[in-house]
Amino acid sequence: MNKNSPHVYMAMFLAALFGAAPLYAVSTRHFALDTAEAFDAGELKHAIAHSNGTISPGVPLSRIDLGDVPVAYSFAKASDGTLFVGTGDSGKIFRLAGSKMVPFAETKQTLVTSLVFGMGGKLFAGTLPEGRIFVIEPSGKVVPFAQPKGVKHIWDLAYDAKRQMLFAATGPQGQVFGIKANGTAKVFLDTSMTHVMRLSIDKGVLYAGTSDEAILYRILGPNQSEVVYDFPGDEITGLSARNGMLGVAINEFVQKSEMSKDAKKIADAKRKDAQTKPAIALKKPGKGQLWVIHSEGWAEQQLVERDLNFTSVQIDVDGALYAGTGVEGKIIRVSPDGQSATWIDVDERQVLAFDVLGKDPVLLTGDAAAVYRLGRGVAKDAMWTSEVLDAEFHSRWGQLTWRGRGKLGFETRSGNTERPDATWTDWSSTLTSSGPIRSPASRFLQLRAKFGIDPGSMIRAVQVYYLPQNHRARVTDIAVKPSPTEESSSKPEDAASAMSVRHSSVLHLQWKVDNPDGDALRYRVGFRPEGQSIWRDVLEPAERLLRPEYKWETAAIKDGYYRIRIEASDEPDNPMSRALVSAKESSPILVDNHAPVITKLKLRKKRLTGVVTDSIGPIESLYFAIDGAPWEACYPADDLLDTASERIDLALPTLEHGPHVVAVRASDAAGNITSSELAFTAH
Repeated sequence: MNKNSPHVYMAMFLAALFGAAPLYAVSTRHFALDTAEAFDAGELKHAIAHSNGTISPGVPLSRIDLGDVPVAYSFAKASDGTLFVGTGDSGKIFRLAGSKMVPFAETKQTLVTSLVFGMGGKLFAGTLPEGRIFVIEPSGKVVPFAQPKGVKHIWDLAYDAKRQMLFAATGPQGQVFGIKANGTAKVFLDTSMTHVMRLSIDKGVLYAGTSDEAILYRILGPNQSEVVYDFPGDEITGLSARNGMLGVAINEFVQKSEMSKDAKKIADAKRKDAQTKPAIALKKPGKGQLWVIHSEGWAEQQLVERDLNFTSVQIDVDGALYAGTGVEGKIIRVSPDGQSATWIDVDERQVLAFDVLGKDPVLLTGDAAAVYRLGRGVAKDAMWTSEVLDAEFHSRWGQLTWRGRGKLGFETRSGNTERPDATWTDWSSTLTSSGPIRSPASRFLQLRAKFGIDPGSMIRAVQVYYLPQNHRARVTDIAVKPSPTEESSSKPEDAASAMSVRHSSVLHLQWKVDNPDGDALRYRVGFRPEGQSIWRDVLEPAERLLRPEYKWETAAIKDGYYRIRIEASDEPDNPMSRALVSAKESSPILVDNHAPVITKLKLRKKRLTGVVTDSIGPIESLYFAIDGAPWEACYPADDLLDTASERIDLALPTLEHGPHVVAVRASDAAGNITSSELAFTAH
C-alpha cells in the first residue's frame, strides 16, 4: 500500500523542525494499491495474488471441518480415491465419507506424521513420539508393524513398489530405515544429523532431506548414499521428486550467535523438547527458501521469503513449485521463470500437507484442522478483501477507481476501530464502475473486490481517495535562545577586555508546535508590555514567517518585561474556509538593552566608593582591577547583589607610591556590561 506522499510522521517532523512547506498536507490524498505486497497483505478467497502485482480468480475450494482436532498433518489416497487423514494431538486417522471426515482408526500416539499405501495395498501409519509404524486394516483396526531400534520419531514414509520395501525417515539419530513386509528394519542411511525429515522416490531412486542442517541425500542402497546438495538452511521440510527434478522446501533460522540470551534459552529448550515432542510447523525467526534441483544436477534457488516458514512442497512436470506455509496458511506457486503467486489462501494459519497436481486435489491445515478439496476450473465466487486502510484521521471518502479487466464489483465498509467489529458499517452496495465510495466518513476503510463469473477478470491497481479532517496546529512552548555576544566570557581576563564585551539586543525566539496532520504553517508574532492589554505586531504586514523561530530586534523598545504571542495558522495548505488558527502567550520575557551606570566613584583613605544603578536590575556582578591586573570579584556595601542600585564601598590594598588606575566593572541580569575608571596617586 502506497500513499501519494511521504509518510505523515516524517512530514510532521520536518514541518515542526524547519517550518517550511511540508511534503504532506491536509488536502485530497489517496491510497494506491498496486503492488504484490499490497494485494498479498489482504485476504484472498479463491483468488490468486501474483508477484507482478495483479489479482485473478483462483481454483474453487470446499472446506471440511475436523471438529476439535487441532492438526491435520498427513494423508493418503486409496486406489479407489478414498482419502485418509492423519491427525494430532491424539493420533487419530479420519476417512472421507461423502462430504464429511469421520473417525476411522486411533493409534493412541501423539501425531500421525505419515500415511502411505504399501505392500499388498495396506495402509501404513508413521507416528511419534514412540517411533512406531502401524498397519491400518480396512476395518480400522490398528496393528503394530515396526518400531526401529532407537527411533522416537517417524517423520515420513515412502513406499518403493519395485523393491517391495517401506522406507522411514526418523529421529533423533537422523536415520532412514528400509522395512520389509515382515516388519524387519535395516538402516539404509545413517547421518550425523538429528532428524531425517522428508523422503521422496522418483524412478526407483530414494531421496532424503535432514535437519539440523539442510542436506539432501540420494540413497543408493543400504549404507550407500551421496550428498546431492548442502543447502544454506537448517531443515528440509518439503521434498518432491519428479522426472529427475526435485523441489525442495527449506527453512533457515536465526543463528545462535545472533540471538539474545533469552532467545538462546528458548531455542535450546525447544531443541531439547524436540527429543520427546513433535515439532509441528513451529513459527521461528528466519526465512523460507524454495529450490529446484534440475535433472542435470544443478541447483537453483527459486524463492526466498523472510518471516515465513515452509511446511511442504510439490513439483510439477514443467518444474513449477507449489509450497505450503506454516505462518499465514497459504500455498505459493513459483513458475519455472521465478514468478511467484499466492495461489491459495485459507483462513487457518498452517498448510501442512497437500496434493494439488493429482486426481482430486486436497490440502490439510493446522490451527485448526481442516481438509480442503480443490475443484476444477476457476472459482465463481473469487474475492479479494484488502487490509484495513488507515487514513490516520477522520476522513471523508471520495472516489474509488481501479484498473483491470473483466466484470469486477467493489464494496466498502468503514469504521473507527483498527479492526473491523460490530461498530463498523455493513458492506456497501456494489460499484461496478469507478465512482464515489458509499461508506460514511470515518478513520478506517476496507474494500473487497468480487470477480464474478468471468475467468479472465483481473485487478491491476486500486485507488481510494479521501479528505482527512483538518487538525489545528498548536504552539506548545515559547523560549528565548541566548544570542551570541562578541565575547562569550562574563569574566574577562583583563580590564581592557571589558570594553569589548557587548550585549546583543536581538532576542532569538523559538517555539515548538504540535502539528497533527503535518500542514505547512504560517506564524505571526505579537508583543505587549507586561501590564498592558494591547498587542503590537513584530512582523511587517507582508512578511511571511514559515519557520518556528524569529530573531527579534529589541533596540527600539523600552526596557522592561514583555509577553510574546505566537499565532500558528495552517492557511498555506488549506483554503481560508478550512484553515485553523491557534495562539499561545509566553511567560514574561526581559528586554534590557541598557547597561548600568557607575557614578560618584571616589577614593578616600584607601576606600573606593561609588554607586551602580540600572534601569531594571538587579545588578548581577561587580569586579575591580588595579593597573590592568586581572579582574577580582567584589561585593557591594551590604554584600547582596539584589537591587537595581548598589553602593560600592571597597578597601583597596596597599600600593606603591605613585600614580595608579582602578577600574570597576558591573553587569546587570540581561548581560549588559559597563565599566568606569578612577585615576589616583598613592602616598
